[in-house]
Amino acid sequence: MRLKINLYEVVDNSCRNFFSYGKVHVKVIFDTLLKYDEHMGDIENFCRLYILLSIYDFLLPNKNGIVFPILFGIVDTQSRKI
Repeated sequence: MRLKINLYEVVDNSCRNFFSYGKVHVKVIFDTLLKYDEHMGDIENFCRLYILLSIYDFLLPNKNGIVFPILFGIVDTQSRKI
């Protein structure tokens, strides 16, 4: 039996709320990390975005640079379990 994950499923969570709705490019996430400060949120959100960027770069890259929406939910869910 194969596990199927819908990579395009859109979820609403703390990581996704940093960006306007629609497609999120990896460059936008990188730029957000570079200018992140205490007014944007706590360190947990910074870490979530950093992990999201790492998952995208190493596990699920695509040539368009668009981050799959489901990754936002995966990062948010995993960070709550820790």
